[in-house]
Amino acid sequence: MTLTEGEIRQQIKIDQTWEELDRLVGTCCCAECEGLLVSRWNSKTSLPELVCGNNPAHEGYIKVRTLTQDYEEGRPIPLPILNVLERRKERKLEKDFGTKGTELAQYQGVTSLDRRAASIILKTIWPNAPDNEVLRAALLCVSYGLNPLMNHVFLIPFKERDANGNETGVTNYATVLGMKAKRLIASRQGRYGYIDNTPRVMTDEEQKMIRGKVEENRIVAITKLRDKDGFEAQGYGFWDIISKVKGADKGNSPEHMAMLRSESAALDRLFPGEMPANVEVIDESFIEGEYKEINGAEVDTLPSLYKPEQKGHWCSEHGISFDRHEKDGKIWYSHRTKVSKEHPKGYCNEAQALQQETQKPDPTKVFWPITRKLGYKDNQAVFSALKVKDLSELTITLEEALDFLAQLQGKDWRSL
Repeated sequence: MTLTEGEIRQQIKIDQTWEELDRLVGTCCCAECEGLLVSRWNSKTSLPELVCGNNPAHEGYIKVRTLTQDYEEGRPIPLPILNVLERRKERKLEKDFGTKGTELAQYQGVTSLDRRAASIILKTIWPNAPDNEVLRAALLCVSYGLNPLMNHVFLIPFKERDANGNETGVTNYATVLGMKAKRLIASRQGRYGYIDNTPRVMTDEEQKMIRGKVEENRIVAITKLRDKDGFEAQGYGFWDIISKVKGADKGNSPEHMAMLRSESAALDRLFPGEMPANVEVIDESFIEGEYKEINGAEVDTLPSLYKPEQKGHWCSEHGISFDRHEKDGKIWYSHRTKVSKEHPKGYCNEAQALQQETQKPDPTKVFWPITRKLGYKDNQAVFSALKVKDLSELTITLEEALDFLAQLQGKDWRSL
């Protein structure tokens, strides 16, 4: 029997789903009872599914926690295990950084670094990184309780290219976030779990229903999450079929990269306003050691991976897109958010957000005059120092940006 192209593509996706579910069985457990998970075939949906081995009616699953993971996230663990892990970490630091590794040992396991400590760690690991990028990464660590020694934050060198794609000979650095760090930030907001056998590659039917078409040249993945209060969020990730992935020899794949992107987008939606905005996310298990500057930098081109598309209906307050809704012939755009005085029903409405945006005082009216007093002759000089195209790309507050700009000039903007 000859299969059609669509049937072949669907069978490939089913096989990939089986492989991904087998991986989840070994790394996750039931979100309700923490029991073992099993993968099985669902004849109604004609797709593999993941269910609780104790009670198939249970919904959701969570990552199985290990003592090493608790240690890396700064959680309490038994003292004998703590001593073993710290000795192991000290030996690795000494091997990688020599005498400087002894100095870094005092910061291992610490998730409450100040700006100075974070900068010391970053400059030791990436000595060739420019001061402005080190400060940017240090502020990220301080703001979200992260530690570069735990593979939370990376400074990745990349070759600058011109409009024609040719290398200019200039090497720049970019601050990126490890996926485990993003999960850590999310876990601090409350317990959450994965539902509907996700992350996984989307079926053709799902793509048609949600996106209106089937992507022929891209792998499309979906992740669905549910928090302890029952709120749900889903995110989508893409990867071009022809694009190569780093770490393929370690088990990385285009499907995994698409699923990683979808999980990142889902976390942004489940915990809006709590995640670092406009910071790229990577899977540290596949790039660790490839980019670290220990015995000379290994420079590569930084792919533009996880920057959200800010076209169309975009919420600048929370850094995510509005979802389209239609009922009784009416169409509106909104997204879920935390219940607050501004959002008492737990939703941010696009029309209301636009109205509030026009009523807010413009903070840049204070920001720009201070930059001039600091010695920056025009807006472009400020953008160049901050390494952004405009202020919408900032991952820090305007006040932190002024701290950063003032430090570069050796001044205190508050005394101006």
